[in-house]
Amino acid sequence: MQSPGIPKCLEEFLSPMEERTGGPQVQGLPGLQMKCWLSQTRTFFYVTCFLLNTYCLAQRTQADLEILQQKVAAVQRELEDFKKEALKAISYLEDAFCEMNGVLAQQEEQAARVKQRLREEEDRGVVRNKVLTFLLPREKQLREHCQRLENMLARSHDPGRVTRKSQDD
Repeated sequence: MQSPGIPKCLEEFLSPMEERTGGPQVQGLPGLQMKCWLSQTRTFFYVTCFLLNTYCLAQRTQADLEILQQKVAAVQRELEDFKKEALKAISYLEDAFCEMNGVLAQQEEQAARVKQRLREEEDRGVVRNKVLTFLLPREKQLREHCQRLENMLARSHDPGRVTRKSQDD
């Protein structure tokens, strides 16, 4: 039974109260005036109860909301701290990466220089081998020629040999 001027949600809230008390009963006021006055009083009473209950819920909700806001603020601070730490770590990694790239570039340049020197040495080695290949037989020839000349010289300085040779003649 919905009373005039009382919202349905208020009626649902207050109907258990009406069942306990048996509804408002005032004696001594006759007829229609009594019904209007009772209806207005009852409506005012119900609205007051509803508003008080809503206020209490709102206060509880406000306290819960403040706690929730504090928790959200704490999570946001943690998130900001995490972001700062992550940015520091990223910056550190970028610096390390740049440094590693620099070192790598230097090592690549050094490796290229070493390879170039190695190629040059290999080329020189090939030339040396060619020279040695040419000079070793020539040295052998010259040693043999030198030996013959020394032998000839030794024979020419040997007085006994000259005499013998002259005697043989």
